[in-house]
Amino acid sequence: MASSNAPRRGVDEKNVQDVAHNKILRDEKQRDSFSWNSAPGALLQEISRDERERAILRSRRMAETDRISDLLTAEERGMIKGRAEAKSEIITLLKQGISLEEIEKTLTTKNTTFGLN
Repeated sequence: MASSNAPRRGVDEKNVQDVAHNKILRDEKQRDSFSWNSAPGALLQEISRDERERAILRSRRMAETDRISDLLTAEERGMIKGRAEAKSEIITLLKQGISLEEIEKTLTTKNTTFGLN
């Protein structure tokens, strides 16, 4: 059995903690010495500003795309509603015994009046 005074082999836990602590101290010192006025600091500020500008432009493009999509959707809904109303009107006129020729004349007159023809 080895004596307790013999040198230990392997990793010394205290040494590992000291190395890790020293690295943390070096990193903090380096971070504290960083200046926004330095060339790398100025570059980082410029990159950050560019990223903000890109984000603003992307947001504006998305808003414009949403606005266009909303307009197209509203237009499509209006067209669907108009077709449904026209069909309903045709059915009503047919039930009243009005001929297809008279219905066509009536609808053509309405479309001309509203600037649809």
